[in-house]
Amino acid sequence: MAVWERPDAISRYSKEYATFKRRGGVVLNKIHHDNYDIAVMTFVLETICPEFGRRKLLSEAHQMVRKGGRLVMGIRASYDVKTARGKGKYCEIGGGYITPLRTFIKPYDMNALSDILKATQFEVEKVYNQSPILNVVARAV
Repeated sequence: MAVWERPDAISRYSKEYATFKRRGGVVLNKIHHDNYDIAVMTFVLETICPEFGRRKLLSEAHQMVRKGGRLVMGIRASYDVKTARGKGKYCEIGGGYITPLRTFIKPYDMNALSDILKATQFEVEKVYNQSPILNVVARAV
């Protein structure tokens, strides 16, 4: 198994990545375009502010996978994010919330997720579960 991760995340979780490597995992420092059948993105998209950053990430994922390749996602749904119900401060720039821990969260519903995927040349193929996480497979078109 191979993963790509931001260098700051690798250093923050160095013990976990060392274990991953000892077990045969490979941490990539470069992404090869049109090289993968599947990309996996879990609990990432909703933490990026502003909107163009989320679109940029999805566009990069689209470049990674071959045409017809899949993007498998796990995303916190709008009804799962308690901050959306008054515990955080709305952030106009990202269309989400600054949490009490000073992190950003943009909860998604299926319509909003479908829209951003379509804008970055993915189409929703299957939704496996909508409570409390949106588990989605999208196909690169």
